[in-house]
Amino acid sequence: MASFAGSILDNGTKATPGVPYYSGGGGGGGGGSGTNVSSVTSATSSLTVSSITGANSLPVIVTNGLSMAGGAQLQFIAGGGLPDIAFAANNGALTGVSSINGASYPPSGAVNISTPLTSKYIAPDVGPQSISPSFSTILNGWYNGSLGISDWALTGQPNVGDHVAVLADTTVLGTLDLVQASTLKGKGQPYGMVMSGPFKAAASGSQFLAYTNVGCAVSTFLTFDFAGWVSPLQ
Repeated sequence: MASFAGSILDNGTKATPGVPYYSGGGGGGGGGSGTNVSSVTSATSSLTVSSITGANSLPVIVTNGLSMAGGAQLQFIAGGGLPDIAFAANNGALTGVSSINGASYPPSGAVNISTPLTSKYIAPDVGPQSISPSFSTILNGWYNGSLGISDWALTGQPNVGDHVAVLADTTVLGTLDLVQASTLKGKGQPYGMVMSGPFKAAASGSQFLAYTNVGCAVSTFLTFDFAGWVSPLQ
């Protein structure tokens, strides 16, 4: 049994919400009782149609699904004061589907991505160092990246301006001022920070990275308290 929160549409026509739509007779005010129904609105929690014929007929509700007679298309449209169409428990994603119209589903980068983060020493003056495995993105696609640093340990005494930059590909999400970080560490818990921001994927596979400024006086051990999260912005 399927339930509908709004109108069932075909060929771009729709009934006035709450008012049944009937096809039928023509001129001079004469009425008719045609069998072709173009669109209908159900004001109840469920709608069952057993047999309405015609090229654009309503769907017949079958076990765990819908079927359309005559090759007609089925559309679900929200809006106009009607509630959005929701897929309970699946966050809007279809489960158990590997392709749609020959294209892979879900498409790369179309859903939120969780990727493990690797706590590690960030050595000075060695360039970007990966702090996550590569994750799937679309080249030049826009995403929002987020990660949290829960702890750090510095080897040596930082100079003013020494810092660690955290990046998603080539985009800096934030910097950890190592002089400030050393002071916070000395004061005890709680301390930490979250770095988050939009980035443009530089490749079809992206990474979270970190590295120090040139001439940094210390190496830094970063600890991450949750996985890095990536959400599409397009």
